[in-house]
Amino acid sequence: MGPKKQDLRPIKRSVTIHGHRTSVSLEQPFWDELQRMAEGKQVSLAAFIAEVDNNRVRDAIQVGLSCHLRIAVIKNLQDAIKMLKKSSQD
Repeated sequence: MGPKKQDLRPIKRSVTIHGHRTSVSLEQPFWDELQRMAEGKQVSLAAFIAEVDNNRVRDAIQVGLSCHLRIAVIKNLQDAIKMLKKSSQD
């Protein structure tokens, strides 16, 4: 049930944020979930990453973009679990 070997290796992708190219290294499950989150907002993955980065900069959060993206994925999944629990109680 544990993670697959290929899920543990970070994958580096280049994205453009505010006209600047940067690289982000994340494990495949995080890339998959970020893509799903972007599709849910009907924006490109790059646009979604830029939005997350804007929030990080706006809130003066002193962590790297990769870390902030991982946290965004986890928070999104936690929120989804809360909503499922709430709807099953109704």
